Amino acid sequence: MGLSFQETLKKAEAGDIQAQYAVATALYEGEDVEEDYAQAINWFRKAAEGGCAESAYRLGGMCLRAEGFKEDPGEAAKWFTRALAQGLEPWQVGCESWRLGDAYYFGRSGVAIDYAEAFKWYRVAADAGVQDYMVKVGMMYAAGEGVLKDDAEAAKYYRMAAERDSWDGWYKLGMCFKYGVGVEKDSQEAEKWLLLAALKNHEAAQYELGLMFVAGDAVDTNGCDEKYWFTKAGIKGHVLAQIAAAEVYEGRGDLSGAYAWYRIAISNGNTSSQSKMDLLLSRMSQEDFLSSRVYHAQLLTSFAESAAWKAKRALEEAQRKHAYALETLGNCYFYGRGVPKDYDHAFISYREAVRHGSSTALYHAGLCCLNREEPYRDEIEAYAYWSLASTSHNSSVRGELAKLEERISHDDRVRGQEIANMIRADIEANKLGG
Repeated sequence: MGLSFQETLKKAEAGDIQAQYAVATALYEGEDVEEDYAQAINWFRKAAEGGCAESAYRLGGMCLRAEGFKEDPGEAAKWFTRALAQGLEPWQVGCESWRLGDAYYFGRSGVAIDYAEAFKWYRVAADAGVQDYMVKVGMMYAAGEGVLKDDAEAAKYYRMAAERDSWDGWYKLGMCFKYGVGVEKDSQEAEKWLLLAALKNHEAAQYELGLMFVAGDAVDTNGCDEKYWFTKAGIKGHVLAQIAAAEVYEGRGDLSGAYAWYRIAISNGNTSSQSKMDLLLSRMSQEDFLSSRVYHAQLLTSFAESAAWKAKRALEEAQRKHAYALETLGNCYFYGRGVPKDYDHAFISYREAVRHGSSTALYHAGLCCLNREEPYRDEIEAYAYWSLASTSHNSSVRGELAKLEERISHDDRVRGQEIANMIRADIEANKLGG
């Protein structure tokens, strides 16, 4: 802070809004003073009422996380709304606003389901660059859920997500082009976007591509026809694709493969395939039947491998969506909350939070670089993180960055910018669906 806590407190008591925010932050983080959420709330509230947008945002986050408050999405919404009105950009609120959207959409944390309010906060997250919620906003526009139905707006948000390499964004935009919903119908564009998703093992996209091949609307350039895509999607558990695969195999004279796929579809609840399987069985030789058992066993092995892949993907999704959780874990290690203080572990958590889209973790990642023990203390890497935090409009870091710039050489600053560029590139490479 530059000034001691007591000196800053005197300025806060005299009405200095920035000092009030600094005191609140110190009390919240336990920096140079004992952690005290109740007093932090008091000073954040004073600063927010004096026009400090960041204080309003911090209060909203504390409401959502039940830090000094009873968890209260309604109160959080009030403070986030004030933060936006006082000049905070949507991207600065977006990393928390999706949590508020979820509370209203699913009726969590004691609030009634309110799709209009959920849409409002999801859109803040979407406009902040959170790809998953670009897709969610698109879906709500498409369904007229919490907002007037608008297929063109839905397609716009799907495209926003698609252009940021969201797998669901690719799929949704491809479907818009396939059926001409919100955009002009265009089979080539549909195939382009669906193929991107299919190549990332998006089972619905794989199924839709298979249907395009059946209809003659897709071009087979790599040996990937309807049989290939129905098989890929079927192995991932897409029941309609399993039935389609059975029909394609049967149509091509592979009775063993068809019988195995009908068995799989029936075991997954599609009992309507039973009559087709019985009819097929009447046409099969004993050799066909034995071959079908071998193929069925191979499919079951593929299903097990696919289930493992899905579990891994679900973990990756959770990590992407919860950069905040990674940052919170970093705070635990940084401040010794519930665990021994450990700057190395804190840095790892902050670094991962940054990679998964948290701009607020940049500041603490830099602090860890300075606080870690030799030989791991690194002023150049701290400079890199704080440079990124500064360009992300994080006002709390600018003074610290200026002091650090005075201590390090020109060559160190150049190297720091190179590292910052590498971090930025890593963030881009790690975006949703990437």
